[in-house]
Amino acid sequence: IKKFEKVAVLKIYNNKDLIDTQDLFAQEDITNKNIFFKGIQNISHYILQ
Repeated sequence: IKKFEKVAVLKIYNNKDLIDTQDLFAQEDITNKNIFFKGIQNISHYILQ
């Protein structure tokens, strides 16, 4: 995953109030890949509602 993609996902999260940043980074073992795909999943769900 490229850094700018992760930043874009986090910005969308913050703008749409879909996630709390503290929750996102709560687990020390979370990976950038998990953050990215979880973000895409949540964004897709938000758009499709």
